Amino acid sequence: MIMKEKKVSISGSLMQKENPEQISTMFIEVESIENYTDKANELGAKVVKNKQEIAEGYYAVLKDTQGNTFGVWQNK
Repeated sequence: MIMKEKKVSISGSLMQKENPEQISTMFIEVESIENYTDKANELGAKVVKNKQEIAEGYYAVLKDTQGNTFGVWQNK
């Protein structure tokens, strides 16, 4: 069995807060935001911010069943 090496990296950016109470959000890269948010909803997560487009790609923000927020990112 031959296993291909997958290159992994960390990237990010800084954005202006939308309000003073906003905290940092970790983002997970996914192939399809729609598929991911649909599955997350099935598991009890809530969409906090629907899919948004920016120059580099798309993002959405969700809240899990314990109240933690996290983002999903999809490249263009």
